[in-house]
Formats: sequence, structure tokens, C-alpha cells
Amino acid sequence: MAELAEGTKDAEFEDFRSLLFGVAYRMLGSATDAEDAVQESWLRWNAATDVREPRAWLIRAITNICLDELRSARARREQYVGPWLPEPVLTGDGFDDPLAAVQRRDLISLGALRILERLSPRERAALVLHEGLGLSHSEVATALGGTEGASRQLLARARRRLPADLRAAGGRRPDPADHRRLVEAMLAAFESGDLAPLLSLLGEDVQLHSDGGGQARAALRPITGVEKVLRFLAGLRQREGSRVEISVVEVNGLPGLLVTEAGRPVVVTSQRLSGGRAVELLLVVAPDKLARVRRQLA
Repeated sequence: MAELAEGTKDAEFEDFRSLLFGVAYRMLGSATDAEDAVQESWLRWNAATDVREPRAWLIRAITNICLDELRSARARREQYVGPWLPEPVLTGDGFDDPLAAVQRRDLISLGALRILERLSPRERAALVLHEGLGLSHSEVATALGGTEGASRQLLARARRRLPADLRAAGGRRPDPADHRRLVEAMLAAFESGDLAPLLSLLGEDVQLHSDGGGQARAALRPITGVEKVLRFLAGLRQREGSRVEISVVEVNGLPGLLVTEAGRPVVVTSQRLSGGRAVELLLVVAPDKLARVRRQLA
């Protein structure tokens, strides 16, 4: 009977694994850390007794685990070499999408996750739980161990710190077709060597963030301005163009580019748009950050 109960408990946890990963990933911006958080939640779940509402119990557990991790991660990221970007996940057809269980898929893009770094840990948790998971303020309060009023205040503060395209109310969210137009133009530019067509698709003050994590060649500071960004991309093509293959893939719910060398991913790109033009280009080149992509392609 004990083995049967244990098997039932394991099966019940598996029913929520994707949901827990989706919450943890959006709170932490790291697939590796999210997987660790899910494993820790399983250990706590396995040791718990008399759990009456498994979903609520697990959401509170993963939230608390992520809050602790966020507090310690902030200190580590201050010592990070160069810009810190979220860890990409390949989504869409052909891939097991671990983020399908969450709502507001616009909040899983690399650009959105980078913006969420502006929020305090509790603000980020309130936003992810309410808008990402669709929890009521009462449920968010339970997960955070606070009051419903405090949940509303956290969410209001979080929204004020987001750009208009990421707020639940107000603002026009970028059309995925705009993302695809930019990504396909970037692919064509890299293949032809003519980057001029990108001028109309990049904002005047566009910023390029390149995350090498001290492990791979990357710009140590953001590159700002359309002309400087185009020069950087031209240099990148000249240096790497003949040795790599580039394809359009879905990255965190949006079109992006996957650059591979001998079948091994070396760069994943994404972007944030406003008014149909790119305001940020994000290049993840750190090998550690591409670990999940490598596993997905294997």
C-alpha cells in the first residue's frame, strides 16, 4: 500500500511538472535554475504529508524556492562578465514546449524576461502568478504568504515598471509577424552580406546585448545606435559567416535565429520590438546558456 501511495504521489507531481517549470523559468530567467527549483519542489512534496490542495501547495512551494534563488542570484549577477541575458528555450513545432502551460506567452520572450529583471523578487512573483498563471489576487496572496491587498500593490508596482507593450492593459503588443519580418531580414542580410535593408527595421537607438558570460567572445557592454549595431553585425558576419549555418527557429515563443557550427549551437538570437522596429537585439553566445538548446537539438 505504501508503494502504491508513493507511486500515486509521484504521478500527481508529474501532472504539474510543466506548470512548475513555466513558473520557475519566468521567475528566474534560467532553464537550468528552473529545473533545479522543480527538483527541490519535488523533494519538499515527497516529504510533505496531508496535502489537501496539491496545485496550490506546489505553486506556493515553487514560488518560495524561486524567491530565495532570486535574492541570491542578484548578488551573483553583479559579478557577471558582460550583459546578463536569460537562457533561451526552443519552442514551437518539433520541440517539447515546457512553457506551454503558462498564459501570456509574450512574457516568456527573452526580451520580456530581461525586462522582468527590473522588478523586485516579490513584484516579479506577483506578475508571473497573476498574469502568467492566471491566479486570482487571493491565490497570489496565498502563494506569497501575504494579503490580497499586498498582492494588488505588488502587481500595480510591477506594471508601472514595465514598458507599455508588456503591460496587461494599454499599449500595443508587437505583432509576431513583425518579429518574423525582422528575423528573416537578418537571415537574408547575413547570407548576402548586404545589411542595408535592416536600416528600416531597427530603431534609431537600438541596443545590442551580447551575453558571452566570460566564456565566449562577446561585447562586454551594450552597443547603442543603429550604425554601431550594423557595424557589429557586419564584423560578426565577416568573422563567422563562412563557418556557420543560420536558421530561423522559435525562441521563447517568438521567431529568432539559431547559429550552429558543425551542428553545435553557438548563438541564439531574439529581439524586442516597439512600433514594428527593433529596440533591442539579444545574442546569447555563452556555452552554459546554450546547454538546454544543445539538449533539445540532440
